[in-house]
Amino acid sequence: LYFLSQAESGDRKTTADNIALKVLHESEKKNILQYKEKLKLWKQQRTNEKNANPEPLNPKRIFSESTLEPLIGGFIRDEYKDIALSSSDGADFLCGHNFKAENSKASMASLTKLFDGISVERNRSKSNEEGSGVTYDARLCVHLMGQANVIKDVLANPAMTGIGLLPRFIFCAPQSLVGRRLLTEEDMDINIMDDIRLKQYYAQCQKLLGDWIQPLGKVSNQDYERKLIGINKEARELWRNIFNFFEIESGKGLYKNHRAFASRAGELVIRLSATLAAFEECNEINIQHMCCAEKIVKYSLE
Repeated sequence: LYFLSQAESGDRKTTADNIALKVLHESEKKNILQYKEKLKLWKQQRTNEKNANPEPLNPKRIFSESTLEPLIGGFIRDEYKDIALSSSDGADFLCGHNFKAENSKASMASLTKLFDGISVERNRSKSNEEGSGVTYDARLCVHLMGQANVIKDVLANPAMTGIGLLPRFIFCAPQSLVGRRLLTEEDMDINIMDDIRLKQYYAQCQKLLGDWIQPLGKVSNQDYERKLIGINKEARELWRNIFNFFEIESGKGLYKNHRAFASRAGELVIRLSATLAAFEECNEINIQHMCCAEKIVKYSLE
């Protein structure tokens, strides 16, 4: 899933992000500190000991400031199969090296392939440090936040829509609450971390997280299979109706001026509903998952 959220400076983008991804960030920090200690000890070993004990694998899976080239290199070297590109300052990525004129089309094509789950490959000369290769079943989740002046330029880029990258994003632009976030005396005694809903959400995140890093360094693409989730009859019928709604409205209806985006809406609904079902550890997608996903995708289009 790819997400793009628009909010101005002072709208608490980073605060919201830190609360939502608290468990992930804490787990990554813990594992990286342990990794640094293991790496330090490994480097102190003699050469024959190093040969007998492979170098510890870097557990970093969430990247905030990176070009696509090293991320794709990590996929090709089988250092990981699942990573996230997440930043509350999306300008670092959207306005950086990845989308400069000479790199933009190649970067957009790579992001599109990763979203579609097809192979990603790279051809380089033998002397190139990164080297050539191909990877299958790689997954990249993109979660970017930015200010309107940055996102406006991105949305105005015809190549972004033409290649099909932007229509793969779920977009969010909530109305600013600046000037209305007044504190009452009761608010001063409230700790958001005591909210039972948040506690339940964090507990489920922690349960699903499991082992942060899998030993993929020795696992070939052929040995790596992804789990599939089912869909019940009612949800399947609802999805058919949702798909047809977006198709009709992209013709001469609500979304006739946003056809590229509406044509992807049905796929985004099924992806999002599958994610919701997996988070709740359900064996199949049900009506509730489908309805929630439909609301979010419609909000994105609107």
